[in-house]
Amino acid sequence: MALIFFGAGFSKLRRSGIEWIVSDNMAILLIQSNYFLSGIEPLTAWGLHVAQYGWLCQLLAAATVVFEIGYPLALVSHRARWLIVPAMAFIIGIRVLMGPSFEQFLICNLFWVRWDRVFVRVFADARRMRSVAASTFTQDS
Repeated sequence: MALIFFGAGFSKLRRSGIEWIVSDNMAILLIQSNYFLSGIEPLTAWGLHVAQYGWLCQLLAAATVVFEIGYPLALVSHRARWLIVPAMAFIIGIRVLMGPSFEQFLICNLFWVRWDRVFVRVFADARRMRSVAASTFTQDS
């Protein structure tokens, strides 16, 4: 995943340079996606509204490149992982605004989750809620 996202960000900068971020590129992509140029339609027409704000499109383009280029940091830094991996949920935004879906990438991101810790936490919370409910029930009786 780190190499895939890094490659995407690096390619954007290598091919287009900073122009990929500061130009109207993102606005054009958002507009084009609503004219069904690809086989997958966006879920909403919000991309047309976002495209009206050049600064917002540039902010989205910059965030995309920063998180793509920075994704390998999640391999070596726990702090970076807490920011970068959830931020890559922007893939959902791509689906909503532009159409292409990357469900496989979202599924792969689930491998970053420490499921053993999640299960321990969920079961501990469930036990605590049962004990609170039981004590409340016995006090009411």
